[in-house]
Amino acid sequence: MNDTEIKKLNIGDTITATTVDECVKTGVITSFGEHVVIISCGVYHYMIRKSELQEQGYQMPAFKKKVQYSIKNLAKRA
Repeated sequence: MNDTEIKKLNIGDTITATTVDECVKTGVITSFGEHVVIISCGVYHYMIRKSELQEQGYQMPAFKKKVQYSIKNLAKRA
């Protein structure tokens, strides 16, 4: 990949990169975390640091944290 070329990654793209345990793996992107990207290689899943992919010239979508809200019954007791 050229230094001037920036590719935006999406779920379903195939990439080759070094995993967090220092192994080079090729796989399909299944999800994006806050600091890692999860790839699937057959039945195995691997984590790749986002910083590793940024060094290769890739750009990732912004991470959106999933937040769940619960509304409790706040009725006053008589």
